[in-house]
Amino acid sequence: MRNMRPEEFLYQPMILLDHRMMEYNFCMQNIQHEGGHYLEFGVYEGKSINYLANLNKKITFHGFDSFKGLPEKWFMGHKVVEEGHFAIDGLPKVVPNVVLHEGLFDKTIPIWKKDHKRHISFINIDCDLYKSTQTVLELLNDQIVSGTLLRFDDLLASPISPYPNWEQGEWKALVEWCQKYNRKVTPLARSWKQGCTMKVEV
Repeated sequence: MRNMRPEEFLYQPMILLDHRMMEYNFCMQNIQHEGGHYLEFGVYEGKSINYLANLNKKITFHGFDSFKGLPEKWFMGHKVVEEGHFAIDGLPKVVPNVVLHEGLFDKTIPIWKKDHKRHISFINIDCDLYKSTQTVLELLNDQIVSGTLLRFDDLLASPISPYPNWEQGEWKALVEWCQKYNRKVTPLARSWKQGCTMKVEV
């Protein structure tokens, strides 16, 4: 979809999954373009990246996080998540096939790219904020190819997990990226909460 109007996107056929673990299983079972990099943005305590990495221990997963919490307030519409929320002491414990990159995305992604030039097979985007998501998509645009799977943790509204301001968050960054680079994505699956997985077409 290049015309990323919310009402059209939400009515696209998607598989409905019950929870995050089912989403992670779905993603790893439906990788379209193997042999590339596997990334997560927003590691927090490491639960999701460890789960993903344990699904295929032959793959190296790269996790990016400042571990200092949100760099700015997150206005969800029905509540505000304060700057610094999700901060942890030190780095989380991760399984052997996970590599952590500590720092803000605009600093760590360019360093990572110097030694990781292949295409990207999968990105788990759980950085919540519009600006953070925009940074990820902009800086990795040249390595996101046809077949890359993008999974967003907080993309859409949900009847069980309210997010009235969803169109100003990860969704806004995705729409702007599609428009700026003439990208097309196809939604594949979503969860009962706010998660959504899509395939990059072009």
